[in-house]
Amino acid sequence: MIMQAAQSQIYFTVGIPFEEQLTGKLKSAEGISFVDMSAGIKRRKMSEADEHHHHEGEAGHHHDADGGLDPHVWLSIPNLKIMAKNTCNAICAADPTSSDYYKDNLAALLSVLDKADARITEILKPYKGSKFFVYHPAFGYFGDAYGLEQEAVEIDGKSPSPKQLAKLIKEAREDGVKVIFVQPQFDPKSAVTVAEATRAAVIPMDDLAYDVVANMQDMAGRLETALKK
Repeated sequence: MIMQAAQSQIYFTVGIPFEEQLTGKLKSAEGISFVDMSAGIKRRKMSEADEHHHHEGEAGHHHDADGGLDPHVWLSIPNLKIMAKNTCNAICAADPTSSDYYKDNLAALLSVLDKADARITEILKPYKGSKFFVYHPAFGYFGDAYGLEQEAVEIDGKSPSPKQLAKLIKEAREDGVKVIFVQPQFDPKSAVTVAEATRAAVIPMDDLAYDVVANMQDMAGRLETALKK
């Protein structure tokens, strides 16, 4: 993989700290430009409860929050629009003779994103202010975009202790939590325990799904189903 990347003209990053391990090895290669797709995105702070949560799951799913800032910038349609524009600008600079083609594609993508954003806004508007639980705090930007609040079950990258679990269950009951999202990279046992104690629905949701826009629309639909009960 490193050898293939070393033959590239542009290496796109999203500002996740673990990327430095790879980019550090590539910086000695000639002709590679490094572009941070997330440039210009206002990073959200992890909530006080989530500040100690970080990716340390299975299948190489590991990227710590940088200084208490949430690294999951791609889980927000407004952020995706910024990332798309940054990507287009970089490609146009590298291949100016085809810039019209890239800009047309960007316009088409932005139209898709705007429609998806409007649809998700319509779906979730009645539930503004609602709280949803997740195993790992990956969906903060999504929540911020639509007036929702995430609460994470995972603590310090590990399953909660019995005392911490009891506290989470108490909070979930008080907040009337109806849904808990569980990412496939993590052991769902703690989330299932909270769900069983609160009668919340446990719903799989992959924050690393390939089709991120379809994934967020799916998430909105699942949230609507859970929250309207």
